[in-house]
Amino acid sequence: MKTENRLAILIATKNKKNELYNLLNSISQSSVLPSRIIIVYAGQPLENILIDFNNKMKINLFFSEISSQTYQKKLGVSKLLQNEKWVLFLDDDVVLEKNTIKNLLDKYIDADNMSSYAGFGLAIRNQEIQKYKPMTRSLLTFARLYSYTPGVILSSGHAQTYLNETKGCEVVWLNGISAWRSDVLSKYGIHDLRTSYSAYEDIIFSYSVSKAYRLFFSADVAVLSQKLTKRKVLTAEQFVSASYIRYFFVDNNKELSRYSLLFSHFFRSIDFVFQERDLSKIPLRIWLAAKIWFDLIRASIFMVNSKNLVNKRLR
Repeated sequence: MKTENRLAILIATKNKKNELYNLLNSISQSSVLPSRIIIVYAGQPLENILIDFNNKMKINLFFSEISSQTYQKKLGVSKLLQNEKWVLFLDDDVVLEKNTIKNLLDKYIDADNMSSYAGFGLAIRNQEIQKYKPMTRSLLTFARLYSYTPGVILSSGHAQTYLNETKGCEVVWLNGISAWRSDVLSKYGIHDLRTSYSAYEDIIFSYSVSKAYRLFFSADVAVLSQKLTKRKVLTAEQFVSASYIRYFFVDNNKELSRYSLLFSHFFRSIDFVFQERDLSKIPLRIWLAAKIWFDLIRASIFMVNSKNLVNKRLR
């Protein structure tokens, strides 16, 4: 097998040994291997699962005392070598197709006509994408929560998905399954938000990169999800974290609008409250949604420092 010395793979993981083993196994069977796999883990030790792969691929394992996707990825980025010009971020719950790396290199990273791009998003072949009926799309558009243009950021801070596109397209943000030119990764996690749940970091990072470089969704380069999952009900922790970090994101990009965010957040709050079918939880969800809603209004009126707000509320 050919080893590509310019492309490293970075995986941040915690207590998912079986999923990580499946991912590493899929990489080991690729038609082109990466220069190195950097695994930054929290939680349980992983040394024993690497035995089957040490003779096939170069794998470096780093322990993180802090369990945070953002912190772990940032730590992994700091371990990159000078000759590793590109880095592929992967979640631990996906696997690669045999030619995923080869197609990424041949069609995009090494292609002359794509040399102006600094990041490429990968498709997730078997993920269930939520599809809306025309009336629902119209209502979401009114609520600043939908755009007919894939991969854009709305004034409310909402990131419009691109994963349901069958053809490649230029975008202004990329999710965590993406390849990056290593020289732009110094921007990853620079805001140092101290949160236990990493919400929106990939959007914060990729959108900032898109202001100086071009990004592209590579619809014909794909990974597979290890488990087909439908849309899950947001936990309270997820809703709280996403609410405050989204506010931080909008506040730090002046072309976006805090007022659009507040308008859209009202509808997000309604969805959060009533998507839980357990009636006993609805009063708590109403209280939590109202608390966040008035907190964000106060922050907007009095121009509260959004980083301090996030670190205070999510510590």
